[in-house]
Amino acid sequence: MSCISQALPASCNLNPQCICADASFISTISCCVSTACDTAGQQAALGYAQQICAPVGVTNLVSLKASVCIESF
Repeated sequence: MSCISQALPASCNLNPQCICADASFISTISCCVSTACDTAGQQAALGYAQQICAPVGVTNLVSLKASVCIESF
């Protein structure tokens, strides 16, 4: 999904801890995934994100989920 790669914060230099802690990025990709994926795909994306973010100490991904998607992808 290009919306995910476009949303990566350049200031993080692909550092997982920085990316996972960026609330704006998490909100944007949550919106992207919720509009582009079915329920199974959403669960798979969340599982993948948790596998990347948990080892760097970021475990609150569900609480950062976008409640309203205002951007279109």
